[in-house]
Amino acid sequence: MNLVSGMGKDTLNVRGLKNVLKRAAMFHRLASSAFQLCFLQEVHLQDQQDVAVFSSGWRKGRSYWNVGGVHSKGVGILFGERSFENVSTFTGLQGRV
Repeated sequence: MNLVSGMGKDTLNVRGLKNVLKRAAMFHRLASSAFQLCFLQEVHLQDQQDVAVFSSGWRKGRSYWNVGGVHSKGVGILFGERSFENVSTFTGLQGRV
């Protein structure tokens, strides 16, 4: 059974969100869209301070972030307004899911 069928979902390669104006514009665009689950690639997170900044910038729902490494640039998962129940968690490789 596909757990995300019937739900708006998207994936984007954002090629970096460190620039505050680019991040604000992207979050605004995504917040006004109808998705319930969005996967972001190449967000260019470097440390937990970046995670805190990115998390506080996404206000529509929950967000989860993974800091990048030498050969990866970090990923993010954004949730829309629909509520989800966390039934399990895992830790991926640095900067990858």
